[in-house]
Amino acid sequence: MRIRNAKPFIIILLLLVVTSCLSVKDDEDFERKSQLLDYLEEIQNIELEKNNIVVIISGHCGSCNQETISFLKKLEEDKRFSSFGKYVLMPKENFHVIPNLKSELNGGFQILKDRNIKMLRYGILFSKNVFLEFNNYDNVKYWGWLHMEDIYTIESNYFKDQ
Repeated sequence: MRIRNAKPFIIILLLLVVTSCLSVKDDEDFERKSQLLDYLEEIQNIELEKNNIVVIISGHCGSCNQETISFLKKLEEDKRFSSFGKYVLMPKENFHVIPNLKSELNGGFQILKDRNIKMLRYGILFSKNVFLEFNNYDNVKYWGWLHMEDIYTIESNYFKDQ
């Protein structure tokens, strides 16, 4: 008798668990969107009136690894993104990797230095690298962590046909 009464409860519980685990990477999931847009416009003086790709490099050593650079190179070379603004936000802790990053990339990404630790003040300095695609200024079309296996997940979403 108890099992029959518990069945609807278990079904509802499973439904809640499954729906909470689904992850749709969209505008609503990226909580710091307004702070990032404010930072790009106010601190970096970027007019964000077109589609943009923004990569935020974390302040940790080794965060700008070869997988991240390889992914950026693919985005840089893909003609679908030729009209996009492409930016890499670099915290002060990682300024030493900028020469290497510039030599690896072909100038398709503008590297923005955060000289006065404003990324931290705006709340956009994360523990992992972040990839964002904006369409039409303020709509986050896609975002994800550029960290370990997540890089390959994002890469497979963007380069399915290649």
